[in-house]
Amino acid sequence: MSEGLFRKLLDNLKVELKLQNKLLELLLSEKNKIVHLQIDDLDQLRVGKEDLYHKLTDTKVNRNEIVVPLVESLISQDGSKLEKSEPEKTNLKEVFNGAPSEVKNAYHSISSELKKTLTAVQKLNTENSGLLRQSLGLVSSTISILTAKPQVPNNNYHRDGKVSSATEEEKSPLGVVSSFNRSA
Repeated sequence: MSEGLFRKLLDNLKVELKLQNKLLELLLSEKNKIVHLQIDDLDQLRVGKEDLYHKLTDTKVNRNEIVVPLVESLISQDGSKLEKSEPEKTNLKEVFNGAPSEVKNAYHSISSELKKTLTAVQKLNTENSGLLRQSLGLVSSTISILTAKPQVPNNNYHRDGKVSSATEEEKSPLGVVSSFNRSA
């Protein structure tokens, strides 16, 4: 019975590895979209990421449904050193200690790949959030520049939007500069 559960658990970990790799691909694509300011495409990627997160959550739930009976089976066997309380919180490494050597080797291979992928996912998430913060900072500073009142007085127009009179233009040290001045 426990060998079949070990196989199911390995299959579950393989599914998680595939999902994490897909997430990594989406994050790489997201980074590219952020860098090239393709904002419209980011929403599609967000939907894809949310879908993957739901699938990963389902995979973890399925894994617990496999681990609990597996731990209980190993505890009932003589020689198991697993804790009887809270089998769903048992470390997978401890669970696989009771597995046949072929299954242990497969677990170690999948486990190391998962660790590498998870590290890359965390790194890209951090990079992407930093890039988004920088982009938002640029947008914010651009908006404040565009909405700021000018520091230099405008001698051509009044606050009401009307063009300055000829007498005001003549007072200017530059004189009449506009090509639209009809009085000159």
